Amino acid sequence: MRYGREVAEYEELVRAAKLSSQKRSYRWWKRQPKLSENDFLEATSRGSVAEQRVYCEQLKDIFGNPFRPVSFSPSWRSSTAVSLAAQVYESRDFGAMPILADALQDAGCENEDILSHCRGAGPHVRGCWVVDLVLGKD
Repeated sequence: MRYGREVAEYEELVRAAKLSSQKRSYRWWKRQPKLSENDFLEATSRGSVAEQRVYCEQLKDIFGNPFRPVSFSPSWRSSTAVSLAAQVYESRDFGAMPILADALQDAGCENEDILSHCRGAGPHVRGCWVVDLVLGKD
């Protein structure tokens, strides 16, 4: 039974590595199939301070500020805002984020966290908390 659990854990770790934006770490991991979870975590946590800062910014883009939850009014989901958010989500081109901010503002949104996030430099990634709010994703 232990072998089956180890295989499942190994497959989960491989899946996590594939989803990671650290492709260099994934290539290393794939060549080392019998490592423990701690070895994997240590290997994928390596990187420059600049890389780690980018990963932190990407996490902020996905989750927002967990200490300041944002209320989102359904009335802000105008057809323009939803259309822009869907376009951004599907194309992964976040150049329209400032326009999304304008559409949300036109729909009555005055939430500075939402508007400043859309108008900010990013980085933005698929799963952006504002895009998900507009699209009604949980």
